[in-house]
Amino acid sequence: MTNSKKTPAQAEATGDNITFEVEVKDKKITLTAPASLDDAPVATAIAWEEEKFVKAFSLILGPQQMQKLTNAGATVRDFTEVIMPAYTEATGLGED
Repeated sequence: MTNSKKTPAQAEATGDNITFEVEVKDKKITLTAPASLDDAPVATAIAWEEEKFVKAFSLILGPQQMQKLTNAGATVRDFTEVIMPAYTEATGLGED
């Protein structure tokens, strides 16, 4: 969920970041990321085109937040089943 009262679409339109929470190995971790993939580093798009989705997502989050996830013991399964879906939900990606 976003910290503000903005909808995901409003946050995306204004270039704001969204904040969302995930649970990894019974540890709750709060993450912040761009509401729009358009505001992510260019290398994110390249990784996405190469179907390197975990790499792309790591670029969206940045090294400090990735370290939080690494310290919590996050696995590829955590990324695909928990972390990336939480981001998708928080941003409203895939919604019409």
